[in-house]
Amino acid sequence: MGTKTTQPALVRHRGILGSIGFFESSTGFSAFAIARRKELTSGYVEQSHGERNAASKTSRVDYPLGQLDTYRPTEILNGQRLCSGQHVNDCGLPQREKQPIPYMFQLIKNARDSWIKNRTAVVVAYYSRRFHMPIRWDVEAKIETPFGTRVSVPLVDGDANRQTCSTFSDNNTWNRFVPKNDVGLIVDLGANRGITSLYWKARFPNAELHCIEMDRSNCNSCKSLIEKNGFAGKFWNVAICENDGISHYRNHTANTRHRLDELASQDRSYVYEADKVEVEGLTLRSFLDSRQISHVDIMKVDIEGAEQFLLNTCDQWADRVTNLILEVHHNIDLPWARQTLENAGFSVQIGDESNRMEWWCVRT
Repeated sequence: MGTKTTQPALVRHRGILGSIGFFESSTGFSAFAIARRKELTSGYVEQSHGERNAASKTSRVDYPLGQLDTYRPTEILNGQRLCSGQHVNDCGLPQREKQPIPYMFQLIKNARDSWIKNRTAVVVAYYSRRFHMPIRWDVEAKIETPFGTRVSVPLVDGDANRQTCSTFSDNNTWNRFVPKNDVGLIVDLGANRGITSLYWKARFPNAELHCIEMDRSNCNSCKSLIEKNGFAGKFWNVAICENDGISHYRNHTANTRHRLDELASQDRSYVYEADKVEVEGLTLRSFLDSRQISHVDIMKVDIEGAEQFLLNTCDQWADRVTNLILEVHHNIDLPWARQTLENAGFSVQIGDESNRMEWWCVRT
């Protein structure tokens, strides 16, 4: 009997694109067309099981070729790997559970909820870059914030695109963080390429901004982004460590995942470059003293696990910080970290646990 082909998954989700207003673009391409091109060229596993079913149907297993090893096998079912997040369909074969919005379309939803004015261009640039379409990629996101400021972000790669859409958005949980005091000085610890720094500066344009980033290339990009938008800031290419002195870090292909060497060597979830990069290391207290900073109104911390060194010296700097927004990584013992912060005079609440563990700590 002939093989019955199944409808591609992206066709079933075509309505999603139309409903959020990005189905057609001014360039003549559509986000659907770009995504569908990727699906048709990547290939999927088709499993025939005529002997198992009298109708000789073919059922599709929703994992792409070349990515089978990215799933964690939990058992073998009829010679097929049944992975976490999958269930057995009516033909007895493993099939992944369908999500309300496929990951491929997540950026479209984020762009829809963002403050970006040229959303269509941003979405098309992202998918054209991802799927190697012949469309110009050098797009700047034009943003009008609810704080009365306008900024722009060059979308130099997919990471910048995704981070911009999620940071300058109604869905950013930082919007709900309202300091009780006037904000005069902000420290962005782990500023990366400056997108989060730009958010805080756009929100509090009169505040003094200090950006700390251990990777020199990221630090220079942060400086360029802030100054491009007409803001002033101070930019420091240092690493915050447990002790003062020369430190080393190792790069990751994703610019947001560079880690201090002692942490990278313990982390088997990512692959880091073998070469070590030298950087000046300072305790937070030494940094504040050397820059003559006596008080910090908001300190945002995202330093890829190095918050353990920050917390080890918490008693040295806690009295200078009023509001601490801390992303807690997997190497941190959570009960110890919370107790350390509370002993230092902070009240701790969970600000965001949807896709990362983030604590909002307010000095009481």
